[in-house]
Amino acid sequence: MDEKKFQDAIVYISDFIKSLSDEVVISKGEKPSIFFIRYDEGSFILNKDEAFRYSKSLGLLLSAVNEDTISQKAVERYFQDAILYATDLQKKRQDIPLDNRIKQAIASLHESLSQNPRTFKIYQPVFGVSNDGLPVKIGNILFFLI
Repeated sequence: MDEKKFQDAIVYISDFIKSLSDEVVISKGEKPSIFFIRYDEGSFILNKDEAFRYSKSLGLLLSAVNEDTISQKAVERYFQDAILYATDLQKKRQDIPLDNRIKQAIASLHESLSQNPRTFKIYQPVFGVSNDGLPVKIGNILFFLI
């Protein structure tokens, strides 16, 4: 992860989270631009202006991470988790001031985005291939007899 870009992103993200309200103002006839939910944290509906700032924040985060090690979807999910944690819609963390919740959410976001990717071994049966010459490796795939 590019720490400089991440630090630049969190300044904008912190301001964005502070600007969010749990009371959504959507004009009559306007459709919500972005909606996300977590069972244990609540849901957010973002209007057009908030959605623009959300997209810009997400773009800043995406520019800070290595796209070869983490998917855009995962970055967005971690970002949404940070928003929901900091805004505390379910009033689970009322005793913690907003600025501290934002700092905790950003620290958790940083930790999540800095993780090394996990390597998985997947075994898939392949039929119709001769056992002669096994094991053989083609690219990142190892064919062998079990």
